[in-house]
Amino acid sequence: MEYLHGYASYEQQRLIDQAYFWKEKIILPWTDYSKGGKLLDIGCGVGAVLNVIAEAFPEIELNGIDISESQINFANTFLKDKNHKVGTVQVADAFNLPFEDESFD
Repeated sequence: MEYLHGYASYEQQRLIDQAYFWKEKIILPWTDYSKGGKLLDIGCGVGAVLNVIAEAFPEIELNGIDISESQINFANTFLKDKNHKVGTVQVADAFNLPFEDESFD
């Protein structure tokens, strides 16, 4: 399967900028993790949306999967550099999740 976004650093930064652009319009209005919890982002890419959510709700544990190893490597570094609570951010297939049922909120 071909990856939708590019792998260059400017593409990774574009995804981060895009998440900030949509933060108040799409991402946060329907999201409430004020009491913490565990979130799984399927197709997390560089971790841009996870970052936006964690900035708003610092008690949340971030988890994500993506098919791109290079994007997952970037996401792990990016999210840890931001000092977010990172659970598992790994390469995985959305049709074959490597987690037990009901592992996330």
